[in-house]
Amino acid sequence: MSESMNTTNEKTALIDQYQSELVKVKSADKPVELSKVHEKLAKSYFDLREYEEGLKHFDKAINQAKRIKDRALEAFYLGSKGTAYLHHKLPEEGFLCFKEIVEIADEIKNSGLKSDALGSMGLVYMETGDPGLAIEKIKEALELAEEIDDPKRTMAQLGALGNTYLLLAATEDAEKYFGRALELANELGDLQSKAGYLNNLAIILDNGGRKEEALAQFEQVLKISRDIKDKPAERNALQYLINLELELRPHSDLVLSYLDNIIALSIELNFTAEIKNYRDYQIMVLLRLNRQSDAVDAINEELKVEGLDGDPNRMTYLYNNLGNVYYDQGKLPRAEAAYQSGFDLSVNNGVLAAQARFLGKLGAVCADKGDLEQAKSYTIRSLEMAEKLKDVPLQAEQQSLLAMTYADLNQKEKAAELANKAMQLFEENGQKLYVERMHSFLNELKAN
Repeated sequence: MSESMNTTNEKTALIDQYQSELVKVKSADKPVELSKVHEKLAKSYFDLREYEEGLKHFDKAINQAKRIKDRALEAFYLGSKGTAYLHHKLPEEGFLCFKEIVEIADEIKNSGLKSDALGSMGLVYMETGDPGLAIEKIKEALELAEEIDDPKRTMAQLGALGNTYLLLAATEDAEKYFGRALELANELGDLQSKAGYLNNLAIILDNGGRKEEALAQFEQVLKISRDIKDKPAERNALQYLINLELELRPHSDLVLSYLDNIIALSIELNFTAEIKNYRDYQIMVLLRLNRQSDAVDAINEELKVEGLDGDPNRMTYLYNNLGNVYYDQGKLPRAEAAYQSGFDLSVNNGVLAAQARFLGKLGAVCADKGDLEQAKSYTIRSLEMAEKLKDVPLQAEQQSLLAMTYADLNQKEKAAELANKAMQLFEENGQKLYVERMHSFLNELKAN
């Protein structure tokens, strides 16, 4: 069963539960309790995109509040309705709800309620592409929150301004407002909000090239999210930490710990689509750390998981890495088997670029084994495909390998001709190290 089907089934089960609650509170004639159940049903129907049914229950919740003449409760349900509209990309409808709340708040002189509604109106303006009015409304909301000395509402509006400026790429302003919001989160002991503001500040630092500072902030986010058991926030922090570690310290084994954690979380949270990507990161890091035995185990495990119906592109990638590890270890028969499997897979799937590269690798293995005629055959085929594909780096690589094979076959003139061609292509690509290698090869060829 797919993840979306599981989610839909869970939401449908919630609706059944709330419908049962509705029957009970109706018979007891409890309007406040009845309004709460109607609101829960409304949100659930919106989550299923059954908007017409959801609106019926929102209106019933609002009508129950009107029945008992509780204007604050009426405004609360209007806010819930408006937020549902906003979350489901219906901002104009949500705006009308928030506008009505402002009128109720003025009527009952509730500045906190008015601040919330103005802030929500600002979000609507941002959603509809009017950042100027968005900032104006959110600043009004902030002033009201500060007037009534409500630190929680003040923090929320500071955060909203930070998000708005961040969307506008005004990073200095965004950093200023997030910083003030973070101070209040600390004062309030609100760890959830603190993690959010630290995360946003870390993103700004990362985008601004202040990578080490960003990494330190994300480490704080990771710790807090674990303390409050917010697994999505933990996973988000791990994603950033993995990318930063790979960028700053590509040979650090700390990233392996982060990868283990994010794979476990992704499994727990049903983010299965990304697990293979993280497994591939693990293999890459193990290879960088020269932990070849662990890399082989990891690759073979992934090949088993892919099985017969796996992603052919990923299996090709895995076979390539497996062959490379065995080649570096001097285990030539195993390297040859891995490269052959990758080549066969690329032939079956018609991927010419992969075929060309695997032929080149098979040629290198055969040359090292001393099977020079077979090596020459593979390398010539790889070179022909590289020329057809106009893959200049591969052409240069195969010409250089072919030159060495001809040298081993004591065909020096042909070897020199190919080496010069390869050197010219390496020069055109700016590959100075390979140019020097070809110079050395030609000098040795002349000396012998």
